[in-house]
Amino acid sequence: MNMFLKLLEWVFAVGILGILAYMVTIVIKNLAHATPDAVSTGGTRKETPMTLNARSAAPANPLAGASMKCVNLPLTVTAGRILMDVPSLVPGHGGSGWTERRYVMAGFQVKAPFDGPDEVYDVVELDGGYLLLGRSNDAYLLQQLPLTPAEEKRLNDERKQALDQNDSGIRDFKGTNWDLQSIAGEFQGRACTIRAVTVTPDPKDKVTLVRCSDGRAHNYFDLHAYSANGDGWLYAFYVDGVWSAYVGRKLDSMDVNRIKAL
Repeated sequence: MNMFLKLLEWVFAVGILGILAYMVTIVIKNLAHATPDAVSTGGTRKETPMTLNARSAAPANPLAGASMKCVNLPLTVTAGRILMDVPSLVPGHGGSGWTERRYVMAGFQVKAPFDGPDEVYDVVELDGGYLLLGRSNDAYLLQQLPLTPAEEKRLNDERKQALDQNDSGIRDFKGTNWDLQSIAGEFQGRACTIRAVTVTPDPKDKVTLVRCSDGRAHNYFDLHAYSANGDGWLYAFYVDGVWSAYVGRKLDSMDVNRIKAL
């Protein structure tokens, strides 16, 4: 019996020694991999408390909440707000699904150098692929046109041809003949630029010009043309390697004065 008790004591002692040896091994490993700060605090790494902003997937947009007083539109717009009484593309005919309430996605300002003072005009992006364009004391309501790579090249070639050969016509583009009204771009060493002034605070909103919605001035050039029958307007521009095109109509003073910002 005494022999059995001694055997149990020996097994217990060996077990205790084994546990102690394992714990010492763990401590040595932790010390070997710890940073100097961790060693000085007993092997526990100090972490900087994370703020709510630090956990955010993306930083807050500095342009969210900013407003833009439109040069040629009698209103101030703020992205994320609603415009009321926006007219339709076809006067007197809203068409299927048309709503006069439009959400402001973003507002941009273009600075276009010409022979004389720079011309400044405003581009207000609305939901549904619509734009309000204010320039030269006129306002336009436009809708985005999808462009194929061939059509983007066509616009680029037409613009170059107009500059090189003074050709003011664009024949059969999207089924319509157009006469160029103006072309903006670099002029006498002065850059033509577009800059975001106000951008929707909701990151889920898909701003068409998201590539230049950071508040910096981006190089830009464009063309403006009216349809041969005089009732349509084409606005196409090139920013950061991509052409975009919108078509619509010039708004009369009654249309413009009805638009209100909530």
